[in-house]
Amino acid sequence: MSPRVAVSVVIPLGPDLSDLSDQLAALVPQRPARGGEIILSCNAFNPEALRPWLAQVREGGWSAKAVDARARRGPSPARNIGWRAAESDLILFCDSDDVVGADWVDRMIEGLRGSALVGGVLELDRLNPELGPFPRQDPPRLATKFGHLPFAPSCALGAHRALLERLDGFDEELRCGEDIDLCWRAAYLGYPIILAPDAVLHYRLRRTARETFHQAVAYGKEDRELLARHRDRGARVPSGWPLREGLAAAVNAIRGLADRRARFQAARQLGTIVGWLQGRRTPLR
Repeated sequence: MSPRVAVSVVIPLGPDLSDLSDQLAALVPQRPARGGEIILSCNAFNPEALRPWLAQVREGGWSAKAVDARARRGPSPARNIGWRAAESDLILFCDSDDVVGADWVDRMIEGLRGSALVGGVLELDRLNPELGPFPRQDPPRLATKFGHLPFAPSCALGAHRALLERLDGFDEELRCGEDIDLCWRAAYLGYPIILAPDAVLHYRLRRTARETFHQAVAYGKEDRELLARHRDRGARVPSGWPLREGLAAAVNAIRGLADRRARFQAARQLGTIVGWLQGRRTPLR
């Protein structure tokens, strides 16, 4: 049976909806000619609260639905419940606090014509003007981690439904790094991710150094588990990394007395180290 719509866009939602209207305002004008749906996956509240946003989506010609993802908290369960409720074979993931660039939907769909898994390009200047300008990669490329395989963050990720089904979606045991894990597991099955170089997503960084630190701690904690799961496939912590990261954090902390951007960098680096140390109870299998 052919899919009812050309593409399904899944947006997981936590308690903060302050930026959702901006994301939808960017998405709605990009409705594909063959139709599309936007799925709001509610992980922290009753989906009935989303009626105003669903109306905003439907007025733009999209199908829209809100699904209840409160049974298990976390972004992975929310994304899994969202894509499993989708009516298309092509699934795009983005987040509520970012803003997709012009033609993001079409560029991601184009990428999925040639690959089962694609990632977009993150642009930082537009939503973080107080911290920019940021250096840009030319040409853009996918990120890597632990000296291992490329990946794309789940805020700018597209996949064929068949691949998501084969992978059983995002690993719900991981609260961070689940997107990296999914991309790597796909590569092991013969489906390496490719970059959609014109699919730009305007990414919003945390608004304060404190928020940046706490985010980095959360990622650092999960890094150890992520490494344990993929060590046998070649993932490695670079020799001397904690010391180098600590020294860089100290330098940026000093620079941060007069430079807001350096202060945020120090918060991220220090948070990563703290999270890694807190996660040491996870053995490296």
